[in-house]
Amino acid sequence: MSVTTTIRLGILLLSFGNACAGTSEPAFSATSEIAKLSGLPPDEVSRQLADCSANQQSMNFCAWRDQVEADHALDQHIKLSARTSTVCADAVRHQVGAWRRKRDAACAQDSAAQGGSEAKADFSECQASMTSDYARHYKMPAACVGQQ
Repeated sequence: MSVTTTIRLGILLLSFGNACAGTSEPAFSATSEIAKLSGLPPDEVSRQLADCSANQQSMNFCAWRDQVEADHALDQHIKLSARTSTVCADAVRHQVGAWRRKRDAACAQDSAAQGGSEAKADFSECQASMTSDYARHYKMPAACVGQQ
């Protein structure tokens, strides 16, 4: 199963879980999130995402979408872990924040070494891949153990 398929399945399951639990949290949309972050209208973002192989800009947007979806899935996973206590929530934020800084530095170094016009896409793909791996192998901090 591809990283993108795994991420989308995770988001679908989280959305289904939220719907069943009766939460009022709005459904997540990577397109809406990218539109908000980029300042582009959602229909323009959708056009860029329609064919990921159309051109380099579309490739960049599709890689960015995968990274945004992976981060969202990780954030949802972490949100569930951090609900146990304030001490646990602080420990989780610290742990994940430190990991994200390391991820971003590693991906920046890797994409800079690759260079070329695909550097932005490489950076986002690296972030998406590392985030998916981290979410799969995530271990709660010691401050959270026994508080569930």
